[in-house]
Amino acid sequence: MNCVLAASLGSLGVPASVAATLEAGAAIAKAHDDDQAFDAILVDAGAGADRARALLAQARAASGRPVRGVVLIDQIGRKSLGQFRIAGFD
Repeated sequence: MNCVLAASLGSLGVPASVAATLEAGAAIAKAHDDDQAFDAILVDAGAGADRARALLAQARAASGRPVRGVVLIDQIGRKSLGQFRIAGFD
């Protein structure tokens, strides 16, 4: 699913990278090191709110500009949406 979303964004001219939850921190650091600006991070709800919060904080610190946090969640997982909002996600 993540690759489909990245491909869809790419077809609209929006560059996107896909990383597994455990690799996302390294991907954020690499984007920063490569001077590739980003303004949003999309996280699957399955990552959990605590991990998502840490990734969003890392992305915001690395970017040096506002970074929007978006959580991808299915109907069943909607009950956990409040935890992600507290973590700074839209």
